[in-house]
Amino acid sequence: MLRHIFLWVFVYIGVLGYSSPVFSEDNEIVEEIIVTATHRETELMQTPQAISAVTGEMIEELGVTDMKQLFKNIPGLNMVEAAGAGRNQYIVRGVSSQGGDLSYMQSFSAISVFVDNVPMSSAQGPAKQFGGNLFDMERVEVLKGPQGTLYGEGAVGGSIRFIQNKPQLDETDWKIRVGTHRKSHSDSNGHRVDGMVNFPLGERAAMRLVGFKTEEAGWIDKTNMAVQDDFNTESSDGGRVSLLWAEDRWSVQGTFYSVNSETEGNFFGGGGEVYEEAQNYRIPGSPPVSWEEVDIFALDYEYEFDSVTMEIMLNNMDRSNYRMNENASEIGSFFDWFIQFNILTRAADRPNEIPQLLAEGWQFDLAAMYGNTNQIAFNTDDLASSDRDTFGLRFLSNSDSNVQWLAGLFYKNSDDYRRNVQPALYQPRLDNATFMKQVYNEFYSDPSNTHQDSLEEKSIFGEVTWGLSDTVDATIGLRYTDMKQMIDDSLSFTEDTVLSPKLNLSWQATDETLAYFNYGTGFRPGNVNLGQEFNVRQLGGAGDAVIPSTPFAANPAGLTGTEAAALALSRTAYDGDEVTNYELGVKTTLADGRVRLIGNFYYFDWEDTILVFQDPNIPSINKSYQDNAGAAHSMGIEGEISAQLMDNLTMNVSFDINEAELDEAVMGSPKGTPLPNAPEWSFNIMLDYGIPLENGHEINFLLNHSQLASQKNALGVEDAEGTVVFAFEFPDRQQTDLTVNYRGSNDTWRFSLYGRNLTGEHEVVGFADLIGISTYGWQAPRQIGLEFMMRAD
Repeated sequence: MLRHIFLWVFVYIGVLGYSSPVFSEDNEIVEEIIVTATHRETELMQTPQAISAVTGEMIEELGVTDMKQLFKNIPGLNMVEAAGAGRNQYIVRGVSSQGGDLSYMQSFSAISVFVDNVPMSSAQGPAKQFGGNLFDMERVEVLKGPQGTLYGEGAVGGSIRFIQNKPQLDETDWKIRVGTHRKSHSDSNGHRVDGMVNFPLGERAAMRLVGFKTEEAGWIDKTNMAVQDDFNTESSDGGRVSLLWAEDRWSVQGTFYSVNSETEGNFFGGGGEVYEEAQNYRIPGSPPVSWEEVDIFALDYEYEFDSVTMEIMLNNMDRSNYRMNENASEIGSFFDWFIQFNILTRAADRPNEIPQLLAEGWQFDLAAMYGNTNQIAFNTDDLASSDRDTFGLRFLSNSDSNVQWLAGLFYKNSDDYRRNVQPALYQPRLDNATFMKQVYNEFYSDPSNTHQDSLEEKSIFGEVTWGLSDTVDATIGLRYTDMKQMIDDSLSFTEDTVLSPKLNLSWQATDETLAYFNYGTGFRPGNVNLGQEFNVRQLGGAGDAVIPSTPFAANPAGLTGTEAAALALSRTAYDGDEVTNYELGVKTTLADGRVRLIGNFYYFDWEDTILVFQDPNIPSINKSYQDNAGAAHSMGIEGEISAQLMDNLTMNVSFDINEAELDEAVMGSPKGTPLPNAPEWSFNIMLDYGIPLENGHEINFLLNHSQLASQKNALGVEDAEGTVVFAFEFPDRQQTDLTVNYRGSNDTWRFSLYGRNLTGEHEVVGFADLIGISTYGWQAPRQIGLEFMMRAD
């Protein structure tokens, strides 16, 4: 690891000191990017913090539609792939939620997500983050490192901001984009249609209308039982209406944004070849599907006083996410066995239950764990929704003083609902077994499968920047946050009161070079393990009787029902965790502005880390729980190089090297164990070469190549021989994309021929395991597409 770091450091230093002879005075200067990460408009190269910004123009050139297609271009950002609609999980610099996506073991996300000023961070687990549609986007900003002072809870590893284009006054503009594509291993085409129109409403107002629709063809075939080709199709549609009214000192903008996405089928499978699913059992009438619906109402008001700008943000976000997931038949058989076992443990308290079940044709056979004794199949039906109101108030100084300040208030009230039930298919002889189905439904509808809460957050924050000299600035900031989560049908609640400080020192060494030091913190609230409350209810029913031991529910301590319930109760709630970040960075331009270099070194100190554990003494199959344990760290180096190499040839290179590990041994995972979903390195290079033609036309070639190192799916556990064993390790993977554009004068129209994953890579990018039954998700196959774009002159 250190060898790689030193190698990149020497390369980076070498590039800083190199002035390429290929540049001529006529070369273009690399375009500057404006960002608003500090709640002010600043130039990226003059903003003293680690930000990766992808402009709307670059998103358009790449032809990407969502973050799953874009994240490889952003150093330090990773995503868990092979998931359905609305199931996005972000990892920044190796920091992410290590678990918490299950309704009975839920946690908040470690990465915060915003659409403009609207907080979108998922309250139902880290793998349910918003992915967005990237058409008509001004830019996407990824703020690396904890952002607790300005962005509040959930910004442990960083923040992702989707910033949409605003209505433009005194300008009529429109754009339309259509396309079609075909994937390898697919028998049908995908399509894309996007449109935008902007028009003034008199001299002081304007409206912007946006619509989009995307259909992705499936490429995974189901080859067992319900045979179906290309059954993992994806679709997304939605739009935006935004109205701006601006006077000399004030402006108000109202926006309604709506997006619906759906995935039919499943990205995961097993027991067959690549791009085949030959394992899961299809319950008639319950095919696998996932969908998401998002509606946002946003009202932003701004008033310019003589020396202060006031901003008021009122937002409502209504988001629903659903998934029907099918499983291997062995899983249905196992849960049948588990319910039989629980019926046995409570037989003394319910002496008539087993005879009544047997009279309906139910069979009792604990020896046939995978024998399909009563239940043939088992699905998971997962629904999550959030109705969230937020209010923000900010005051920003706007004078020319050498002291600049910002102060604000934030309030959030979120009603969140998560329900997980298990549709089942039984043996035909049990079609009329009313009492048996009632008993099974009692287990499947346990309150631990429902997480319904009300979350209230109140924050006050501010920061001040002093110009200590003509070249040195110092910024200090602080945020006070009070959060309380009340959970229905639970014995517990969570309450967090947090201070999030910030310190920044920046030095404008030359007109072209900025160096900075950052100290910042981020936090994530605690939560409740509802699955352990399930154990309290189930195990406590045995009273003073010793819980019998089984292969999947061992009782090594010989606990009685009362003792086992007390142990489970002690594993119910856990506290929040916090990250402190130390960062050194430099931003500079060379060769008269034709080369832009960004680099930083960082160290994350992660305290009270929320991790997933198992207590072997809990005599239940549900031994897992989340808790705070020890510490972890993430350290590394990131770099971005943008250069105008020669006439009509630009290059963008980005990389990161990361070490994310446990600092202390926890529950069988030794010190130094890598954190999940934290690749040790990533690399991206993009080359854009244009060939001018007559009449202002141009052909350009855009090559985009990315590589991502191997990563673990979960913490490893030390075996008896001292070897750390991991459930699964994703291999190194890469992808090469090429786009050829033929464009008219002033880019008023464009034909694009593109290929994604040209080399046909097909590595495993997703893994799931339930009671020893493993399923896998694969990298999307080669895709060839054609698009046409036209816009106003």
